[in-house]
Amino acid sequence: MSSSMVDILNAVTICLQILLLSTMHYVKMNIVFGTFLFLIVSTAYSQKNSSQKRKAQIDSLQKVLKTQVSISVKIKIHSALGRLYVKQDNYKQALNHHHKALAISQQKQEPSLIGNSYHNLGIVYYYKGEYQQALDHYQKALDIRLRIGHLKEAGNSYSNRGIIYEKQKKYNEAIREYKKARSIFQQTGNQFGLAANYLNVGIIYDKLQEHSQAIANTKKALSYFQKIKQKRWVAAALNNIGNTYKKLENYNQALDYLKQALRVRQDIGSKRGIASSYLNIGSLYSQMSNYEKALEYQFKALDIRQKLGNKRRVARILKNISYTYNSLKNYEKALEYAHKALEINQKKKRKRYLAKEFRYVGDLHKILGNYTQAKEYYEKSLEIDQKYAPPKKLAKNYSLLGGLYIGLGNYEKALEYQQKALEIRKKLDDTHEVAKNYTGIAIIYEKLKDYQQSLDYHQKALTINQKNNNQSAVAMDYNNIGFIYEVLGNYAKALEYQKKSLDINKKKGWKRGIALNNFNQGKVALSQKRYQEALAFFTESMQVSQTINAKRELALVWVYFGIAYGKLQNYTQALNFLDKGIKLAEQIKRLELLNIGLKARTQIHRILGNYKQALEDFTLFKQTSDSLFNAEKAKKIARLEANYALKSKQDSLTQIQQLEKSRFTAEIQQRKITQTATWLGLGLLLLLVLVLGLFYYSKQRSNRMLALANAQLLNLDQFKQQMLSMIVHDLKNPLNSIIGLSDNQQDPRFFVPIYRSGRRMHDLVMNILDVQKLEEEQLVLHRENASLNDLINTAIEQVKFVAKEKKHQIQANGLPEAKVHTDRALIIRVMVNLLTNASKYTPTNGHIHIEVVPAETTGFCKVKVTDSGLGIAPEHLDLIFDKYQQFNPIQSGRLRSTGLGLTFSKLAIQAHGGKIGATSTLGKGATFWFTLPLVQEIAEPTDSSNIEQATDIKDQPDLPLNPQIKQQLQPFAAQVAQYQVYETGAIQDILATLDTKNATLQHWKTALEDSIYACDDDKFQQLLKSVQE
Repeated sequence: MSSSMVDILNAVTICLQILLLSTMHYVKMNIVFGTFLFLIVSTAYSQKNSSQKRKAQIDSLQKVLKTQVSISVKIKIHSALGRLYVKQDNYKQALNHHHKALAISQQKQEPSLIGNSYHNLGIVYYYKGEYQQALDHYQKALDIRLRIGHLKEAGNSYSNRGIIYEKQKKYNEAIREYKKARSIFQQTGNQFGLAANYLNVGIIYDKLQEHSQAIANTKKALSYFQKIKQKRWVAAALNNIGNTYKKLENYNQALDYLKQALRVRQDIGSKRGIASSYLNIGSLYSQMSNYEKALEYQFKALDIRQKLGNKRRVARILKNISYTYNSLKNYEKALEYAHKALEINQKKKRKRYLAKEFRYVGDLHKILGNYTQAKEYYEKSLEIDQKYAPPKKLAKNYSLLGGLYIGLGNYEKALEYQQKALEIRKKLDDTHEVAKNYTGIAIIYEKLKDYQQSLDYHQKALTINQKNNNQSAVAMDYNNIGFIYEVLGNYAKALEYQKKSLDINKKKGWKRGIALNNFNQGKVALSQKRYQEALAFFTESMQVSQTINAKRELALVWVYFGIAYGKLQNYTQALNFLDKGIKLAEQIKRLELLNIGLKARTQIHRILGNYKQALEDFTLFKQTSDSLFNAEKAKKIARLEANYALKSKQDSLTQIQQLEKSRFTAEIQQRKITQTATWLGLGLLLLLVLVLGLFYYSKQRSNRMLALANAQLLNLDQFKQQMLSMIVHDLKNPLNSIIGLSDNQQDPRFFVPIYRSGRRMHDLVMNILDVQKLEEEQLVLHRENASLNDLINTAIEQVKFVAKEKKHQIQANGLPEAKVHTDRALIIRVMVNLLTNASKYTPTNGHIHIEVVPAETTGFCKVKVTDSGLGIAPEHLDLIFDKYQQFNPIQSGRLRSTGLGLTFSKLAIQAHGGKIGATSTLGKGATFWFTLPLVQEIAEPTDSSNIEQATDIKDQPDLPLNPQIKQQLQPFAAQVAQYQVYETGAIQDILATLDTKNATLQHWKTALEDSIYACDDDKFQQLLKSVQE
């Protein structure tokens, strides 16, 4: 159609509109017929799209306004313009025209027109999201309509106010307004209005989780619709009843009603209705986890919609298909259909409606590890929301982004967006959504391990949800609070809140909630070692989960059934449940649960001696652990790509395995040794220059001094070479052990040998460093009262690995319960040096004896270490404690070492006010002794015949913890329990924050550090449980 023809038609249209409006005013023709004719004339000429049509209509009406028309016509034109501007989302102009219509109506004093204007203003404020303004204007319209007796319009006003309250999640107020509308509809005999009213009230009860009330009201609506033979609405009511039964997880009833709705729609030949029913049935099958059936019905719906040509509906079905593939974990297919839906919507939808689509596609890219693409789609979504979204919707998107950043592990950004959403919702007085924000913030603080803050925000959410009578949210709040108390080890509080949640879930018949509450109570009982009670709770959870085919809950309860039976030593039942739980966890791709199950099954197979199965399970356990570790690592990479740095005190190197850390430490030590040698060489060069200078200025003694200088240089060079050789050799053996044991090694059994070698290397280096400090009196002693027995047994434990290499037996005879005032760490190293020295010179299969001789009259006790080696010549006994002295290296079968161990021991003992010495007879071994001051009388001796007995004594820590100390330690124990025993760095960071002024706290901390250094998982778990008991 040419542009000139369009202009002619536009002009004709305007003339007809003026004529029509005038006729409506003067002749007072039927309004329905007039409106119908008006719309026909207005749209007959145009071949443009709807947006262009509306613009043409607006232009036409504006031109009419400029002509001489009656007041009534002006009111109608302004009202029509207001409605058109609403469709364009131009709310400012819409309000402007409706206010003009109101002003003219008030000037004319036409109550019905004034009421209509207030009603129209309420509609604009509704679309703007300014619900209070909308309510106020609907109320003004309502007051006028009631006053002039326009009951039909008054009923509509009550209904509109109900819609506003429903949008605000103020469901009780919404029901009140709907019931007032119902009373009017009953008076006026408006059966369709009554049916629609019951239908709307049913929808609200459905949102309130009052499902029995929802079904009752919707069935009344169904009855009215059947009576007035409104089959289309009969199908709608059947559909709503089916969806409510779906929420109740009564899938048989739900499927029956949804299929009834389908048959009605097939009977009336409503292809659109049939497609809608197919989609709803597909959604039900999806919830039932019958994804094949879900896809079958969804593709049927897609086929009909594609034939009808409704692109937007096609896009909606494509999204549902994507969601189903998402549930199947087929993320590639899910992304394929999500892209198809987005492609259609980008052409058909206005940009402002695409934010959710972009966000969903971003989610799928994130799952597939395409973090760059995910970031791109998230940014598109946010850009649209910030530009177009009204406050309520913007708050919702801020909240969703906060949840997204929780998943990405960027808790700082997550908190920022949750607080933005919270600020908006508080201004809107949207208490329902404010409670959701409080819950989101609580989850963030939970992830940050700030459990007190998490509890505070969960309590805030609970208070609001109780006030709003939102029972489903209250039940979830109780569950969340119970979980936090469980993490904190406050099991009484945890059970109290889980029971409250269970009471609500039972009252409402929410089976999934019942299953989860019973499972959580079972976990608490398991932690309290009340195993029979735990089994009872797990049984209840399992039975409920089986009735609704809740696979996630079933996998959880089966795995923990296995753990509980394992604690009761009923290994047959334990393996039975673990097998089922592990299989289902693998099927539904719950890696964390699979990891827990495999670890438990590994331990049981090991106990039963099924080493092959134990090894297989342990291999799978490590694989899932690596997968979980890689998933966490991927989140960190995504966070870096997005340029969001999480402020944290923890060092990312704590995620590296202990073997890698040991290798890295050894490399650093080697570099330090190289640097030391370099500086020593530079010192020698400087000395050479000095000697040459003296030679220049001392001509008279040149020959003698030159010879002396050359001799000194040769001695120094020889000393340097010997010193470097000794240091490198002493460090080489433990370093070789570390490298050999850690190369491609994943077996935890090798962690302890690696740790022992590292300790040997550490002690050698500390001997070198501390000798100088002791000589210069720069080393500060940290004295404390300590058990001499404990010090000796600790030293024995540290050299056990060295002793086993040469099959030595270390025997400690007659060790008294003596208390000494000493620096614990230094004296342990003295004992380690003496025992290592004894082992070095004792032949294979030899014996080493430790003896403590009390000297009550002097206030000292004497400790003796006797070996069965070659012995020391008498002329050397006075020199062995000097630096770098070593005798009989060849006969002992070993190369030289630094010789600093005995020097350090001498200086350390002297710093304590004690004495040290040695006695020996060639060929009969040597005895090294030292004395330490006593702080109390020596108790009766207790025998400890060998190294195994000493180790047993040390592995039984006596930690009497009073309730106050336990309460102080519980937050730290809860944080430490999140890590494995070999994650030393992370645990040390947590323990560094513990205030250990109290001796008991220091004792517990030291014992825990010893357990992680030794990779002793049993002792590690025992210490953690001692705090929680």
